[in-house]
Amino acid sequence: MCRQEIQTILDYAQIDDLPFKIKKFIKLYGIENFHHFAVDILNIAESFNPISLNTHMYLEKAQEVCPLTIEEIRKVVRPESNIEKAQTSCFGLIFLYEIYEIYSQN
Repeated sequence: MCRQEIQTILDYAQIDDLPFKIKKFIKLYGIENFHHFAVDILNIAESFNPISLNTHMYLEKAQEVCPLTIEEIRKVVRPESNIEKAQTSCFGLIFLYEIYEIYSQN
């Protein structure tokens, strides 16, 4: 369901269907968000390099959090993270997974 919601957002934003060609600015966006999602959602130490993570960790975490409510998600993410992280965790995890999968194929 989350992937379908992402495609709806991409359609609305007039962005190419998944999998889309990665543009240069997307790589930078992805690196920053891989870091924040690794720290806040995957609860990995801030000093850890999230690029070296197995991307399936993002997908596995998405399968865990997507069925949850925002309040339930806030209980499983880093306590210091803001509510926006909980609100966007399902979308973000799947989107980052998709970006990494596309990037690793290029």
